[in-house]
Amino acid sequence: MARDLQRKRTRKYLDRLAQRKPIFSQLMEQTAATSRSFYGLHAVGDQVFAFLNQPPKQQPMIAVLGNAADAAQARVVVDPNILNPKGTTAIDWFVPSPNGAWLAVSLSENGSEDGSVHLFEAASGKQVGEVVPRVQYPTGGGSLAWRKDSKGSGHGE
Repeated sequence: MARDLQRKRTRKYLDRLAQRKPIFSQLMEQTAATSRSFYGLHAVGDQVFAFLNQPPKQQPMIAVLGNAADAAQARVVVDPNILNPKGTTAIDWFVPSPNGAWLAVSLSENGSEDGSVHLFEAASGKQVGEVVPRVQYPTGGGSLAWRKDSKGSGHGE
C-alpha cells in the first residue's frame, strides 16, 4: 500500500512538469523513426526464429525467417501487441521445438516477469493447448526443454 501511495505521488509530480510533454513527444518520435531489428535468433532446421522489434509497436514480437534469414521474408508468429492492445503483455523468452513446428513462449503481464508458458503453432501462429502458469517466478528467468521428437507429454500437443 505504501508503494502505491508513493507511485501515485511520484506520478502526480512528474505529470505536472512542464518539460515532460515535449521530452515525451520527442522520445516517441525518435523511437518511431527507428528501423526494425532482429535479435535472440534460434536456428531450427530450415527456419530461423527471432525476436523482432518494430517501432512504434510497444512490445517485441517473435518472427520466423527462412534459412536465408532474409528480413524481407519475415513472418510474425506471436505478436503480444495483438494479444493485448494495451501493450502490457511481454514475451520473456521462447523456445522453438526441434522440428520448428511449435513455439513455447513465456508471456508476462504488466512487467511482472511472472511468465506463463503458451504453446503456438509456428505455421499458423495459433495458440493451442493449456497454459502453464508461473514458470519463472520468483527467479525472473526460465526455460523449457523439448523432447527430440518435438512432442510433449501427451497433453494436447
